[in-house]
Amino acid sequence: MYLDHDHPLSPVVSAWREKIRQALDVKRRRFGKDAEDGMAFFAGPYNWLYDGSKPARHFFPPDGADMPQPAFKMTLNKTAELVQLFGPALYHRNPIRQVNPRKFPQLTPDALAAVPAAGGNPAVAQLLWQQADVVTERGRAVDEGRASVLSYYLNYTPDALDLKTESRWAIDEALIKGLGCLWTEPYRPAGAPYRLIGSFFDSVDNLIIDPDASSLRDATWIARRCCHPVWQVERDYGLPTGTLRGSLESLNQTAAIDADPTGDYFRKQGKTNDLVVYWKIY
Repeated sequence: MYLDHDHPLSPVVSAWREKIRQALDVKRRRFGKDAEDGMAFFAGPYNWLYDGSKPARHFFPPDGADMPQPAFKMTLNKTAELVQLFGPALYHRNPIRQVNPRKFPQLTPDALAAVPAAGGNPAVAQLLWQQADVVTERGRAVDEGRASVLSYYLNYTPDALDLKTESRWAIDEALIKGLGCLWTEPYRPAGAPYRLIGSFFDSVDNLIIDPDASSLRDATWIARRCCHPVWQVERDYGLPTGTLRGSLESLNQTAAIDADPTGDYFRKQGKTNDLVVYWKIY
């Protein structure tokens, strides 16, 4: 997304764009190359080990200096084996989430006798104990009701929002690339007037972390790359229709434009892009 130079937020956007660009460069050096290799081993094709398409990391010299090619070019796909063995074991069913009510301290009349309000009087201490016991029982009943409702909700959403599939995707990517992501956020089911809170998978390729942080705990910001239809972004952020201009063309839009005799004319004018790429910064 771009803003006009005279827009009041243009300096802020430019600063964040530069921060994101530098963070992407650091991520590429520290993480991206190894993640790319892991995915190449997992998903193939595997001939890149021998054909020199990745000269910095294949087995033979870039110039092919008189080294004979093996008669049988094979690859032992340990990455796929790792995913198949450990993926199901790490997440084979949804957890049972239990919410426990708070535990209040157990007081006795003797303990309350030392309270200044009791003044050392056993009768006053007994009265204070009875009042405290009533308040404690009332609070315990409220907490048990809340814990029951929360337990029901927390055990309902994993099935309703398919947490198992989302988690398996994240686990597989963590095994292949070294890091997997689940984003916890509100979700509105189609046609529903309510929202649910769930955890949803998104590729680690769309995540960048403060490059100056030595650990995630020290990070002062993170950012997430998003790509959605223009109309959806305008709706979600309350923008008037036509406010945003797309930067990419979806495959559905490409097919429709290619089938339209006048489509190429509108494409040259930049009016066929229906997707917008933007960053959420936290």
